[in-house]
Amino acid sequence: MYSTKANRRSSARGRTAAHVRYKDTATAFNGEKKEELAGKGRLNAAISNLLYGYLAQNGVKTHLLEVVEETTVLVKKAEIVRVFMGLLWLPHLRL
Repeated sequence: MYSTKANRRSSARGRTAAHVRYKDTATAFNGEKKEELAGKGRLNAAISNLLYGYLAQNGVKTHLLEVVEETTVLVKKAEIVRVFMGLLWLPHLRL
């Protein structure tokens, strides 16, 4: 089990899945400032589950296997590939 700023993860179903529990902790300045906000984990989970549902309905596979509780989901373990995009400069883009 390990913890990130936004959630706590623990193994499930051997090595193929994990439980992710969204936390009520809000952080700023790379974790230097922390505050507990009641309901934040529940809200983050609800938004994520809504987005995963939308993706699934439109044929996009996700790692979500099951919603376990209001703040906990079961997901397929995946390898994360970090990609740095850098600063994109679009000189002809006018907003």
